[in-house]
Amino acid sequence: MEYLDGVQVYKVPLRESRLSNGEDEGGWSIIAPITTSHMAIHTWPLRGAFMLDIFSCRPFSMTRAEHIVRERLGVDPNRCAVRYIDRNQAF
Repeated sequence: MEYLDGVQVYKVPLRESRLSNGEDEGGWSIIAPITTSHMAIHTWPLRGAFMLDIFSCRPFSMTRAEHIVRERLGVDPNRCAVRYIDRNQAF
């Protein structure tokens, strides 16, 4: 996987009027186009949460990718859920 272009970073503004129902807590969305598709992370700092999507048209080790993410971001394995989706099944 190689970057095709620069990483795109977007700050999502906090809308305090929506905080009471948890609809919008602000945060960041970061998207990186890569040779085989993309990687994206969406964060919610007030919740201490994020969702990460690594999509590739080519096979890669999901276990290795999960290990790298946990190690680099200091993710507590007891406080997260990981879901693998095999998108090749759709073809």
